[in-house]
Amino acid sequence: MKISYHWLQSYFTEPLPPIEEVDRVLALHAFETEGRENVSKEDAVIEIDVLPNRAHDCLCHRGIACEIATLFDRDDYHEDHRYQTKRDYPRGSAQPRIDIQNPKKCKR
Repeated sequence: MKISYHWLQSYFTEPLPPIEEVDRVLALHAFETEGRENVSKEDAVIEIDVLPNRAHDCLCHRGIACEIATLFDRDDYHEDHRYQTKRDYPRGSAQPRIDIQNPKKCKR
């Protein structure tokens, strides 16, 4: 999986360490890195091999940014506001009604 260094920086308010340091720390503590590539003056890409047991949380830039925040002990990590969900769900006043049409097939 290819991860943009510039995109990772958008999850932090303070500058990240140099890409070489990020690559080294990721390789030592979390993932196998398969190399770096400079794609422009402002950006470089790290190729990361995410194992199946980490796919649920690290197959995206946000997951890798969270991992970097943990590995570097950073408290300036912030999640992208586009991914925050509304958690204030309205509650209904009526209880759901269950109608068992065939009690022989459903004994509960």
